[in-house]
Amino acid sequence: HNRHKWSTVPRPAITTTCAMLNRLLLTICTLLLTTSCVEATWQGCTFDNSTEDVARLKQTPICLVLSGGNFTAGTNYTRWLFTPKADEYSHFKIPNSFQEIVVDENDFKPEVSVHVESFKVLSQMRRFYDEATASVFPYLTAIVDVDEGEVVNISWDDACLFCDASECRENTYLVGGTAVISNEINSKGCAVSVNDCAADTTKCDLSVYVVWTGTDSNGKLLDSVNGRFGAFGGSTIREQFGF
Repeated sequence: HNRHKWSTVPRPAITTTCAMLNRLLLTICTLLLTTSCVEATWQGCTFDNSTEDVARLKQTPICLVLSGGNFTAGTNYTRWLFTPKADEYSHFKIPNSFQEIVVDENDFKPEVSVHVESFKVLSQMRRFYDEATASVFPYLTAIVDVDEGEVVNISWDDACLFCDASECRENTYLVGGTAVISNEINSKGCAVSVNDCAADTTKCDLSVYVVWTGTDSNGKLLDSVNGRFGAFGGSTIREQFGF
């Protein structure tokens, strides 16, 4: 239980200028979910003066991206940029996002998806809200894999620890929207009904935990992955953390 200590970053400042994405720390590229934000040339998830060598406890860019079901279609998206220290177990939460993403009208429905970026590496997508089934998938933990200081992969942790097997569903997609079903990755997540979320919307606000694995640019081991929820049994998680 003591291994689960994370830093929570407050909601970033807001900007409506998409060109500022790679120059500002802790920004949201759109003020409203319906605002268009498409970059002519994708620069990756970076911040001013950032370098692509990851060192333990050095600030490193992590972007949480909200889009429709096909991120490659060039449609609207919203991106939050955070700068956690590498190998710190971090938690980023967007207050009131259940209301804005699920309840309010926006251009991302009916399939509201999320993925995580660092530099030019992208995770696969997870559905956050599926309008067809009136389900929210609120449990997201991104595992950032680093090889000698270079981010080489971002994967998702087991997200079915927080519910019974009957509520565990396939929930992983390529950035083009194709479903990924594989026994080799954690491709499933807990589906929570919109009605259950409405009873306590804070539990269904968009958030992501970030952990690290691999080696940094100095050869130091990154091991916060060992404290992730997936390292513990589902019954232990539900009992100790109240899920």
